[in-house]
Amino acid sequence: MRPLLLLAAVSALALSSCFSPGDGEAPPLNRLYFPTGVVLDSVNVDSKTGASKFMYVASSDFDLQYRSSSLAAFDLQRIAEVVPVNCNADADCASPKTCDTEASALNGYVPSFFCVSPGSDPCGSSDSRATEADKLLSPGRCKSVNIDNPQDGGSSLLVDTVGIGAFATDVILRPNPALPKTPARLFLPVRGDGTLHWIDLGTDGHFNCNQSSTDDNSCDGVHRVGNDPKENVNDIVQPPEPFGIAATTDGQYVTITNQTTGSVSLYSNGLANGGPKLESISSGFPTAPVTIAAVPQPALSPAQASSWSPGFLVAYSNAAQVDLLRLRGDDPSDVGHVVLGYAGSVPITANSIGFDSRSLVFDTDQRDEDYVACEQIAGCSGLDACQLNPAFLDCAKLARQPDVYLANRTPASLLVGALTPDQNFLAGSSELPSFTDNVALTAGPSRVVLGRVRVPSSSPDAIVTDGAPYVLERRVFVVCFDSRRVFIYDPKRRVIEARVITGRGPFALAVDDARGLAYIAHFTDSYLGVISLDQRFPKSYASIVANIGTPSPPRASK
Repeated sequence: MRPLLLLAAVSALALSSCFSPGDGEAPPLNRLYFPTGVVLDSVNVDSKTGASKFMYVASSDFDLQYRSSSLAAFDLQRIAEVVPVNCNADADCASPKTCDTEASALNGYVPSFFCVSPGSDPCGSSDSRATEADKLLSPGRCKSVNIDNPQDGGSSLLVDTVGIGAFATDVILRPNPALPKTPARLFLPVRGDGTLHWIDLGTDGHFNCNQSSTDDNSCDGVHRVGNDPKENVNDIVQPPEPFGIAATTDGQYVTITNQTTGSVSLYSNGLANGGPKLESISSGFPTAPVTIAAVPQPALSPAQASSWSPGFLVAYSNAAQVDLLRLRGDDPSDVGHVVLGYAGSVPITANSIGFDSRSLVFDTDQRDEDYVACEQIAGCSGLDACQLNPAFLDCAKLARQPDVYLANRTPASLLVGALTPDQNFLAGSSELPSFTDNVALTAGPSRVVLGRVRVPSSSPDAIVTDGAPYVLERRVFVVCFDSRRVFIYDPKRRVIEARVITGRGPFALAVDDARGLAYIAHFTDSYLGVISLDQRFPKSYASIVANIGTPSPPRASK
C-alpha cells in the first residue's frame, strides 16, 4: 500500500474501528506499538527543578498482531541523558566537548550545533543516519536510541511496563493524595473490551493494577471497569467505542465519549479505594462525540461552591457545535443518582463548515493572573484564605475567562476563543465558549496540547541553566496527523511561530516544560520523537533532536 493511502486508512480506522481482544500472542511489553497516549507524571517530580521523573505511554495494538496492548513508564532523566545537548558556541558545552558549528567530514559538512567530543560524530554513540531517505521518513539527525540498551551504555530507558486491553485511545493522570504509597492514578479508555482502565502509580514510577495475579503481567479485571452491570446500582455497562476522556481536577469524576452511540459515560469516585464506578450514561447527542474537556473550576466561596457543579465541554466529528454537560443530582455523593445533563450548546461558526472537531483544551493562565491581582486588591493571600473575602470574590467574578482552543478539520484550523462572560452566573460565565479567531493549519489536526517553551530573557525573574537566562512562555501545540506537522502557536502574539516536521502519523504529544523538550508519539511507525523547545538555541528549536525506539512500519506497508 502506498504511504499516503496507508496514512489515510490508518487515520480513518483510528477513529472508527473496534475489535474485541482475542486469545492470540501476548504483546511484547518493552516496545511501543501504535502509541496513542502520552502523559508526564505531575506528582513524582524533582524537588529542585520541578521536572517530572516519569512519562507514561499507552500503545494500542492497532493492527491486531497481538491479543492486547501495553503501557510503558519511561525514565525522563535517562531520556535527557541520551538526547544531544544543543549549543551556539563552545561556551555552551562542558569541557572537553565543543560546539559543532563548522562544516567538516565528521558532520557530513552540515553543522549540528550539538556539543560533541573531539573527533566524534555529532550524534556520539548513536551515530548519524546514513541516508537522507531515513531522515525524511523519521526526521532527526541521529539514529534511534535503543529503549532497552541505549547506545550510551547506560541503563534502560524503561522503568516499568504492564499489559492493558487493545485499542487504548488516550491516558490521563490525576494526583491521589489520599494514598501516599500510590500518589497518582492513570485512567485509560480502552475500545477493545469497552472499559475504563485505572492504574495506580508508585513513587518510583511503577504500575500497580494487580498485574502479578495474571499470567501475562496485565491489569486484572478489577482495574477494568464498566463492563459488568453488577458494578453499579443502575445495571448499566460502558457503551462500545469509548474514545475521549476527561476528569475533574480532583479526580472525583471521569467522563468518556462513546463515538458510535452519541453518548457520554460518567464515572464517580475516581480516586477512591476500589476505583471508579460507572454512574450513568447520557445520550441523545450527535452520534460521534469525540473530544471532551472538564471546565476549570472558578474561585468561589464555600457556599457558592456548593451550588456550582462540574461541567464538561463536548465536541463532535459529525456536528458543528460544542455542548456543555453539567453534573446533576440531588446529592453528588448519592452514588447511582448523578448524571451528566445537557446545559447548553453553541454552534461553530468561526470557520466555513465547522464539522469534525478532534481536540479541545482550556488555558487558565490569564484568569490566574487576574486572581493574583484580586488577592492584592482584597489584601488576602491564596485561594483558600480568600474564599471568605467578599472583595476578592467580587473581583474574581470579573476576571478574564479561561481561553479555549479547539482543533477542527473542516477546514483544517485551530479555533481560538474563551468562555463567554456573563455576570448572571456564579462563575461570571455561562461556561459556553465563544470562538473569535481561526488559525489555518495543514491537513489532519488531531490533538491540541498546552505547554511552555524556553525564551531568552534578561528579566530579573529569568531562570538560569546552561549559563543563559530564560523564561517560560505559554504555547499551544497542534498535532496534525495527516500532514506530519506540529504547529506551535503563540497565544500572546497570535501567530504560529514554528512548524515541526515529524515522522509518519504523529498522534499524542506531551510537553516537558522543565527540560525544554516535548515528546511526540508516532502512531504509524511506533516510536517517540524528542522535540527541542529552547529558543536560546535557534538552530535546533522546533525540530526533532532524537528518536526513542526503532521506527517499525505497519505490516500492511511492508
